[in-house]
Amino acid sequence: MGGVFEREIISSTSNDGVFSWSIPSDLDDSTQYQIKITDVSNSLINDFSDFFEIKSPSKKKETTIPGYNLYFIIGLICVVSMLLVRKRIKK
Repeated sequence: MGGVFEREIISSTSNDGVFSWSIPSDLDDSTQYQIKITDVSNSLINDFSDFFEIKSPSKKKETTIPGYNLYFIIGLICVVSMLLVRKRIKK
């Protein structure tokens, strides 16, 4: 991150253009990640990926219960309607 070596993903893999990797959950959120790929037989042959972002979904703060506001409004409308109907019936 920011020009600092974070960790080695794997020391060697097949040169088939595919590698599956599970992103560790202990990485900090950042838009400054890159992956460096190096030839194991000649470390002078290497390349970097474009920058990419890692954002942890567990750090997202949920402040409301999904749909709660809708249920609250519907409930409030029902209560007010019942009170108005009750008031009309008494007159």
